[in-house]
Amino acid sequence: FRNLYKRYSKFETAIDSVLPASRRLSNNDYCNSTVMAFGQTLGEAFEKINSCKTARELSNQIGTRYTKLNIQSFWKHGTVEFRHHAGSTDNDKISNWLKVCLSMVQAADSNRAIKVHRFDTVCRYKDKISLMLKGLSKLEGSLIESSTKRFFTKRRKALCN
Repeated sequence: FRNLYKRYSKFETAIDSVLPASRRLSNNDYCNSTVMAFGQTLGEAFEKINSCKTARELSNQIGTRYTKLNIQSFWKHGTVEFRHHAGSTDNDKISNWLKVCLSMVQAADSNRAIKVHRFDTVCRYKDKISLMLKGLSKLEGSLIESSTKRFFTKRRKALCN
């Protein structure tokens, strides 16, 4: 869970860039910023995440299920909830979002290191959706293919112009 929170925190604003404005930052009461629950810089957030010895401690640190990444559902349903994406019936949006979520869990589970510099802010990574996808595509059996990268690159251009 620590690895998942660190990866998600680092790339939260990159993910924001491929989603509508209503799902960015803390613009929505039902999917507030995950990283801001831990600190103002990524270094602070990573320190707090690393200081938690159990998943319950991580959950208590955040204190609400209404963040972009929610593990409070784990004890009730055995699931991790990715609340960041807006509702959709579009197959391309849904399938590509699922690939990203599953790949993030896979990367966290394989203990792939995620690092930041001490004073990095979350905004430093807002233009790094391609970096995030490139890292996820390196996983063995990765779901992130060139079509997924193209989808999110095109989506970012459409939403950030």
